[in-house]
Amino acid sequence: MTRERRWVIAAGVIVTVTTLGFVVRHQVKVYTGRQARAASMQQRKALFDMLQPVALANCVLERFGETHDGGYLMCSNLLDGVQAGYSYGIAGYDKWGCDLSTKVNVTVHQYDCFNTTQPTCSGGMTVFHEECVSDTRKTVEGRVFDTIANQFAKNGDSSKRIVLKIDVEGAEWDSLSSAPDEVLQQIDQMAVEFHWQQGEPAAWTGEEKYLRVVQRLKQIFEIGVFV
Repeated sequence: MTRERRWVIAAGVIVTVTTLGFVVRHQVKVYTGRQARAASMQQRKALFDMLQPVALANCVLERFGETHDGGYLMCSNLLDGVQAGYSYGIAGYDKWGCDLSTKVNVTVHQYDCFNTTQPTCSGGMTVFHEECVSDTRKTVEGRVFDTIANQFAKNGDSSKRIVLKIDVEGAEWDSLSSAPDEVLQQIDQMAVEFHWQQGEPAAWTGEEKYLRVVQRLKQIFEIGVFV
């Protein structure tokens, strides 16, 4: 076999091995991606199985807030005993808080540390706090965070009946998880927007704590979580 022939064969082997390496890595990546997506879908399904609509025989639903994003259905006939409102995540507007304050005649505390534009509320009693909700008290890049329990206490609402709305782009999980049972039991009605990470990898879906939060809310509120 000539020297040139050996080089041709060697080069062919190298190209073949390299190509096979790419193919194998691609197949492993595809398989791993499929496994991750399957696990993600199982966790999402478990969450969605918990978040099922529930018929409330004693509830008169009424929309509070904006026509589209920012509007939430509440049981308007069950708000008579409410003594204060909390609106987490307002992004410069909070018709939900204003509607609640004017219709039920309570003070609504508004929280947002990212958009510090204070919304107006003609005829209502709203108090804006340049602060966000979290699982611990902390300051991150100049922004102040605190827990639901601490915020209730600072406003003198530790023993009051509360109605609460929370739309905080994923921070709801740790915030609700850290709230003591006695704090959650103060809340007569809660409107929550649950968020999850879009795309792959959706790492949060592999953590059981999210399932535990939903299950805990169902137990605290007895009638279950409804959407």
